[in-house]
Amino acid sequence: MISYLAAYGSGLVGLFLLRAGDTVYHHAPFRKNADLTEACELSKLKKVPVKSVSSLIGLFHSGNSNGIVQAVDPESEWSTYMKTKFTCLGNLILCNDKGALISPALKKEKKKLEKILGVKCTTGTIAGLQTVGTLGIANNHGAVFHQEATEAESAVLKSALKVDQIGPATISKSGFVGASAIASDDSLILSPGTMTPEMAQIAEILDID
Repeated sequence: MISYLAAYGSGLVGLFLLRAGDTVYHHAPFRKNADLTEACELSKLKKVPVKSVSSLIGLFHSGNSNGIVQAVDPESEWSTYMKTKFTCLGNLILCNDKGALISPALKKEKKKLEKILGVKCTTGTIAGLQTVGTLGIANNHGAVFHQEATEAESAVLKSALKVDQIGPATISKSGFVGASAIASDDSLILSPGTMTPEMAQIAEILDID
C-alpha cells in the first residue's frame, strides 16, 4: 500500500516520523492528525504518540522490530538512550530487521548499537556522506539510496542490510530519500511531492504493491 503525507506542512516525513516494526511513532500533538491516522490505517501500521524533546522523531531516533535508539533523552520510556555526542541518530543509521548501515562517526558505538538494534552493524557511507539514514530507505526486502552512491558503497549497503534488491532513487528529484519517506515491508508513506516515476521505482525495489 502506498500513501502520501505531509508532516507539519513539510514533505520531510522521514524526519518527523519513525517506523519501527509495525508501528509509526510520532510527536504529540501531530498537526493534521487525521491525515496521519488515515495514512497509518492504509499502511496497516499502528500509530503511537510519544513524548520527545523534539517533534523530529525520525531525525533523533532510529530503530527496527528489536529496539529503538536515541541520544537525547535519558528518561525516555519508549526508546533506549545511548550516550554519544552525535544526537541525530536517525540521520546516521539505516537499518532493517536483518542489519544496519551506520555512519563512520558511530564506529565507537558499534557494539552498543548492535545490542540495542539486535543486528550486526556495518560502517559505511552513501554518496560519500555519513548521513546514511537520510540518504536511504530500507525494509526487509530491499533498499533504495542516493543516486550518487558508488558501486562499492552499494555493495556494502546490500551486504549490511542483507537484502536482495537495491537501487538508486530520488524523491522530488532529491537523493535524500530517507528524509522524505518511511517504509515497512508492505507499505510506503511518501512526501506529497514524490513524482509517479519516483514512486514506482521505489516501490519496485522495496517490493511494495
